[in-house]
Amino acid sequence: MSRWSRRIPGPQVSIEVDLRQVKMVIDELKSTKEEVGASLSKALRRTASALRVMSSKRLVPELQLRRAMDLRKRLKTMKVRAKGKDAEQVIGLWFGLSRMPVSAFKGRPVQTGKGVSFQGREYKGRFLATMPGQTHAGMFRRKGRARLPIVGQNVEIKDVVDPIIEDEIFPKATEIFIRNFLHDLKWRASQRNKPSAGE
Repeated sequence: MSRWSRRIPGPQVSIEVDLRQVKMVIDELKSTKEEVGASLSKALRRTASALRVMSSKRLVPELQLRRAMDLRKRLKTMKVRAKGKDAEQVIGLWFGLSRMPVSAFKGRPVQTGKGVSFQGREYKGRFLATMPGQTHAGMFRRKGRARLPIVGQNVEIKDVVDPIIEDEIFPKATEIFIRNFLHDLKWRASQRNKPSAGE
């Protein structure tokens, strides 16, 4: 196990953690290969979870979303997998950067003579309509010149999300991972000589 790599579609960022950085601690604790592997896997999962929480807290107010859940559904943690002789551990976060419906955002879209105005942007040729069962108006456009059919239109978020994820969230990943890894490794070392339940 020599490094941690993370690659995601969307923002293309790779982080590698060389475990030689923490070799002294591993040697001091006399950690076994199994303990190191278990701590590594747990630290990766905790790091991915922490990045998801940080991303949600930062992006929900920035995007002015009505519900945090609308964003959390787009932050998916990839499963940890091992490969190669040294069991290189790989984990990733997947961010759904596709557009979101107007109804997901705070604020009121305004119908204009040319289309729809929302959050400082003009969407030409669009119109507002509230579908049955919906509380907030959605943004639509007609496929042709006829009244029907119509197609739902969403708001771009990638230009807002990309720089925040790349510049503010992922640079903290290495520090979070090392902290989680060492914490779990020390805990496993402290449990070695403790009697199991029932002894």
